[in-house]
Amino acid sequence: ALCRVDCVLVRYRHLDRSLSSSTPRRTLVKFRARAMAATVLDRPEWHSFSVWGAGRDARDFVNALFEADARFATRVLALHDVDPKKLATKRYVNARTRLSFEIRPVAEIRPPFVVCVALDRTAG
Repeated sequence: ALCRVDCVLVRYRHLDRSLSSSTPRRTLVKFRARAMAATVLDRPEWHSFSVWGAGRDARDFVNALFEADARFATRVLALHDVDPKKLATKRYVNARTRLSFEIRPVAEIRPPFVVCVALDRTAG
């Protein structure tokens, strides 16, 4: 079960002069997807998984995962989100890669899952 905790679990320190500040966001997503494919997704418990998020970052992640190793992208069960607009679309379909995922409410998500949400991008 997921539980809210009222303490910092991970703290990311951002410096304007850091290399990641000058690296395009999609390049970083590609490296993260490759790293996940190489270190996590070969484990038996990750034979299928969900993605928490159906926005830009989640879509970029599954597309980068497909580019890194197509067999891992096919293991994604669904994208889960809280945004009523995204839930209303019901599906994410990428015409170029032909990836297609159902968009479901976060309340339905079950482990294992990858969190791909951007904080502070919207009022929600």
